[in-house]
Amino acid sequence: MVDDRVPSGSPEHVVLRVQRLPLPGRLRSVVGPLLALVRPLNGQLTYSDATIEHLALQDPRVARLRAVAIGDGLCARVMRRIDQSFSGRRGLLTSAQSDAGRS
Repeated sequence: MVDDRVPSGSPEHVVLRVQRLPLPGRLRSVVGPLLALVRPLNGQLTYSDATIEHLALQDPRVARLRAVAIGDGLCARVMRRIDQSFSGRRGLLTSAQSDAGRS
């Protein structure tokens, strides 16, 4: 069994960090195909993050959520959950704004 751990660092460099480990041949042959999947997966995640950020910035509800300092991805998930929970009914943010207007 190998005691070595992958050093910490950015996800973009995980393949290099794992390749630098002194892994036995059998383990290296098992890990190799998994590492081959990491690069395209990182590319897809980068693309998806950029797409979510772009879409989130176009949603005025996200701007209100960002005012409480949460990231775009979390804003998008919150909005999706709200949309799912309140579909066909008056939305949560609309309801809160109405209630605030009555004060």
